Amino acid sequence: TDNSISFDKSINLSEDYDFFLKIYNKLDSILFLDYSGYFYLIGTDNSAIGMSDKKIDFIKQIEIQNKTRTFLENHNSFGENEKNLYMKRVAGYIYTILINCNCNSYKSYLFDYKRLKNTIQRVNPKEVNSILIKVILCLYNKNKYSLIFILLKIRRKLGR
Repeated sequence: TDNSISFDKSINLSEDYDFFLKIYNKLDSILFLDYSGYFYLIGTDNSAIGMSDKKIDFIKQIEIQNKTRTFLENHNSFGENEKNLYMKRVAGYIYTILINCNCNSYKSYLFDYKRLKNTIQRVNPKEVNSILIKVILCLYNKNKYSLIFILLKIRRKLGR
């Protein structure tokens, strides 16, 4: 209460992780123990396992990853391994956002694309295995949003 830390109710995935990041920023030190103080019950109504991608705000997920990156950078703990993990996760989120966007409306697609670009400008395509994802991420880095839109429409027409 003294630090005005609370769960962000607008987040429906990783809200506990976001909450912990807020707490970590207020601490002088952190000690990690090899002990689980609680257990997740997988498969409950609020479990993310059965959640559709369309119900997840992946831009919020990128924002949480950005908070993690900032936290680690501020504590001189953002090395090459952490950077690679961060880039791989963010690349996956960007692709998921684009693949799930509304390709029926160019205006709606542009809104999602601009919101995404305001959250993260560039991503490393080397961190993914799929050729299609690499192409889309390279186009994303070059701000070729019209070409991405066309590729996504073709992909949908082909049923993939």
